[in-house]
Amino acid sequence: MAKIKHQFNINSLTKKYKCDVGKLIRYWKNEKNDFEISRCLGIDLLKIVQIRQEIAWLCEKERQKRMNPPGKR
Repeated sequence: MAKIKHQFNINSLTKKYKCDVGKLIRYWKNEKNDFEISRCLGIDLLKIVQIRQEIAWLCEKERQKRMNPPGKR
């Protein structure tokens, strides 16, 4: 199984939220919704929503950085 390069550090998010973020991402890729993940893993639904929002923000920040490099104006 090949390792996937993410635009964010999964280990730092795992430490920050004290849950396995890599497992959450795998569940999302398998099209599980937040409520199912919450019940299955025993993680608070609010925490899952916060993690999803932070990942989306980090991905958007990285995309903006790629679209507008600092030297190009």
